[in-house]
Amino acid sequence: MKKQEKQLLQNKSIDELQSDLNKAKLDLANLRLEHKTGQLKNTSSLAKIRYKVTVLKTIISQKKTKL
Repeated sequence: MKKQEKQLLQNKSIDELQSDLNKAKLDLANLRLEHKTGQLKNTSSLAKIRYKVTVLKTIISQKKTKL
């Protein structure tokens, strides 16, 4: 994830971040299912989505502590 993308995420509200987080978790679950069934060709996408989930969780917790 590029620095630019992180800054865009930091400008979003907590509700928007929560919806992005839910979408990312759903994508991760789908990718894991594809990986288990042998349909996933690009396995690096698992790591990218996992990283995005952690970044979203971090930004959400930072915003909550600032309030």
